[in-house]
Amino acid sequence: MDLSCGEGFKLQRDEVVLSEIYLDSIESGGVTLRVKSGNGTSIIPLPYNYKLAVGEVYIIPRANGRDTNSLEIDVFKETEGISIVPFH
Repeated sequence: MDLSCGEGFKLQRDEVVLSEIYLDSIESGGVTLRVKSGNGTSIIPLPYNYKLAVGEVYIIPRANGRDTNSLEIDVFKETEGISIVPFH
């Protein structure tokens, strides 16, 4: 999934939103994500190719050489029913 700054996606099970993840900024060494969940909002700097677990989903940022950043999202196989809903 390609995201620009300010864009993001929701992780939800059925109609319940578990987390919202926004791409806040893109730097030369990685990205800054804003993660909103039931525990509040966290600002997380994440270097390229490092893995962040949000609930039961991994987020791995990868530079794609353009103004946007490509995020690879892997969902654990035991998390049936979780959907990833992008928003702009």
